[in-house]
Amino acid sequence: MISPDQRLKQVTAGDPPWASPIAYAKDQSLELPSTTHFNIVDSDGNVISMTSSVENVFGSRIMVRGFLLNNQLTDFSFQHHQNGNLVANSIAPGKRPRSSMAPTIVLKNDKPYLPSVLQAVVTLSAM
Repeated sequence: MISPDQRLKQVTAGDPPWASPIAYAKDQSLELPSTTHFNIVDSDGNVISMTSSVENVFGSRIMVRGFLLNNQLTDFSFQHHQNGNLVANSIAPGKRPRSSMAPTIVLKNDKPYLPSVLQAVVTLSAM
């Protein structure tokens, strides 16, 4: 472990070299491999299934109060029209992007049964 008198000697304070007040995205929806999913089952049978994503590596690359902001806007389509029709997943105020993330707990006889089975199927089918 790091001793209290050594911890600050190895790290220089300041902003990361790639820090920027603006995060830019490309003109189309992207699926990037930057999502984490996990399940926890304790000895009492309590289960949690959680999916977290900051989208791109280090999200928007903007850190505030100790955590990274995501750049989930890339889950939207940046085209508002296609072939003269509105695109359902286009960016608009108050909208949520369509997403394939679905943390799931499968029950059998009212008890957790393979809590990650659906997430595994979704993940493997995307590969």
